[in-house]
Amino acid sequence: MTSDEIMSPEQQEREKNVDPRVIELIDRDLKEGVSTAEAHARQQIENPYWPIGLCVAWMLGRGQSEAVRLYARHRLGMEVRQVEGWADARTKLLYALAGGQIEAWGVRPKDGPRVMIAPQEWIDLRIQQRGSYDEVRRADGSIAYREVKIAATMMHKEWPAETPATTGARQKQEQESACLKAVMELMRAEPNEPIAKETLRAKFVGVSERAFDKLYTQAVRETGAAAWSKGGRRHRNLT
Repeated sequence: MTSDEIMSPEQQEREKNVDPRVIELIDRDLKEGVSTAEAHARQQIENPYWPIGLCVAWMLGRGQSEAVRLYARHRLGMEVRQVEGWADARTKLLYALAGGQIEAWGVRPKDGPRVMIAPQEWIDLRIQQRGSYDEVRRADGSIAYREVKIAATMMHKEWPAETPATTGARQKQEQESACLKAVMELMRAEPNEPIAKETLRAKFVGVSERAFDKLYTQAVRETGAAAWSKGGRRHRNLT
């Protein structure tokens, strides 16, 4: 799998502005370090407590082999090459920690015993990558906790490993969510210049006709773009 396959179009566009020499060095480091990073990740995922970065990777991969691959990639990627979806998964993990759904344990900067991090603390904490390490820092950039870990059993409970059936259901949900978002953006941008429904539907091949009709109606309701729901009006083509 190439680096472009795990980057969104926005990330690829951002990378165009990075010095090519930096990209070349990163590519070389990725190729040289991937086996070592994956070996480390495989070792970590067998432990009863996972480092917080591996927990983020699990949320994205929802399976042992994929979580190992994503965690290894993230550890090597630094700030230029990011794993697509990593930031969103990291935010969801922070919300779960702040809400007390799961617990994390860490060591304060001056060492001492490992302690449980209180849920309310996570409101002001951030997970930040520094080289190959994921550190929990405060808003001012200072390190709050090192070696933060979460019980693997908690991660499995909150985000169970996916089966082919659940993977398909998740992908379907993601496609429909993306469709709804895109249609709502079009409606908000041109509330009085509707696109022919049939033309619009053809752009979302992964969404069934029945699901699209429901999403279209929902989009009209939520955006208030009444012109899109009226029959007989002039429709513009989507190019």
